[in-house]
Amino acid sequence: MNDKLLLKVSDMQTELAIIRQDIHAHPEISMEEERTSTFVASKLRECGLTVTEDIGRLGVVGTLTSLQPGPRMAASDRWYVTFKGTGGHGGIGPHIAADVTMLQAQFIMTLQTIISRNVKNDRYSSDQRCESVRNLIELRINELANNLATVFGCKAHVEYSRAGIPLVNHEEQTKRAIKVAETVIGLANVNKNNDPQMGGEDFAFMLLKRPGAFIFMGINDEAVSVKLHSPDYNFNDDAIPFGVAYWISLVQQELNN
Repeated sequence: MNDKLLLKVSDMQTELAIIRQDIHAHPEISMEEERTSTFVASKLRECGLTVTEDIGRLGVVGTLTSLQPGPRMAASDRWYVTFKGTGGHGGIGPHIAADVTMLQAQFIMTLQTIISRNVKNDRYSSDQRCESVRNLIELRINELANNLATVFGCKAHVEYSRAGIPLVNHEEQTKRAIKVAETVIGLANVNKNNDPQMGGEDFAFMLLKRPGAFIFMGINDEAVSVKLHSPDYNFNDDAIPFGVAYWISLVQQELNN
């Protein structure tokens, strides 16, 4: 570990924690992070970086002028199904109504057959394998929704949106990221065999344009450990110096290369 670097970063922990707490105290929803964008840009300028704003509207890039590979996260699709039936009255002609309640229940139950019967649960390592699965799921959702709607005398409308792509790390960049992590926090604290995650991540699109690696940095405090998205979650500010030391070490390594 670069003790001198970590010691210097640790001296900044209070300041860094205040920055983190300020951002979290002013939450903004996705694509509306105007305050956060301005805040980050100002901090980068204070550090002497050349700042470019309005990248994709709210993105910020700070430029410093100076002389485990494979799938890590899943693709993220969204779909919506609308069933339309016909109303009726229980005492006057209920037999001519098309009630969507039973149709919805049947559709939900039948959806499970797509994964358990039509999609193999083996691991895959290529974009083509992912696309074939996505194509099958989209096809089957449309077939199930429309066929069941016909059976119940209703109509179905399906909207299927492919919002994301699988996140696939590049081998060389993954090795370099691991090397830095082992230097900063020690070999025993670097997990190189964690399973791929089922969440989606926009960074996947960046990896299509430039080689890189997506990593997870743990901040767990066993005394207050909670599950992901728990309302009881609280950020562990004691982990900040290690994160800062990691990114500084990574930059130094890449500049030296």
